[in-house]
Amino acid sequence: MTHLSREYLSYLTVKSVIEPKIREFQDSLLSLYLLHLSVIRPLSDGGKMQLASDIAETERVFLQLLERDRSGEAFRNLRSFRAALFLPEGDIISVKNVPRGVLLHHLFSRAGEALVSPHQVVKWSVGQYVAWLHSHPHEVADMVRGGVQWYEDMIRESGATTYDPIYPIIIELLKQS
Repeated sequence: MTHLSREYLSYLTVKSVIEPKIREFQDSLLSLYLLHLSVIRPLSDGGKMQLASDIAETERVFLQLLERDRSGEAFRNLRSFRAALFLPEGDIISVKNVPRGVLLHHLFSRAGEALVSPHQVVKWSVGQYVAWLHSHPHEVADMVRGGVQWYEDMIRESGATTYDPIYPIIIELLKQS
């Protein structure tokens, strides 16, 4: 991105023509990046620290591209997600400026192995799943509900009497979606 900005975009004299398209492209990339981050699983404390560092570096690089302020929605989402990485699970419900679907998927990263991620239920790779999420943003909650339904059925069939501690938080967040 830095190379692109320095070697190509800096020579453009009519930036007002290309900047809106670059911003659109940038926002799309950041949204896709955020979706990928949200499905990383399992996520240890060290992994959270690495993600926070990667997010900060990504933001720095993208800010150089357009030399713009940090007021864009994609940047707000990314910064808010970085902060949410370190919140207790119950506090994630109250996070603002992060799409609910991203928060729902992040909660799966904190769950035990029995509460599988929605992409595992439908037997898709992470790449396939993220591409689908990106192109079907209004169907994310339905996909998560399908994963939760699968988990509920599995618990019933096994005769277990307890659910993963993350399960009720996911249910509460789904109710808000």
